[in-house]
Amino acid sequence: MHLIYEKRYLIERLGIYIHIPFCQSKCYYCDFISFANSNKEIQHYVNYLIKEIKMYKNLLKDYSIKPFS
Repeated sequence: MHLIYEKRYLIERLGIYIHIPFCQSKCYYCDFISFANSNKEIQHYVNYLIKEIKMYKNLLKDYSIKPFS
């Protein structure tokens, strides 16, 4: 019973943030890692991001994920 409650609690609060670290310029207030003018790295980053999403696919299959609005 405790595990079922715990799982239900997690499902209601699961969120995913995907950061795309490529910007035209670095903002002085930004604490996220980012790279300005790194266009040649974008495809490499996206390829690995897709691999990582696929890795988590089965792990998160029972969760309900809602987009942020």
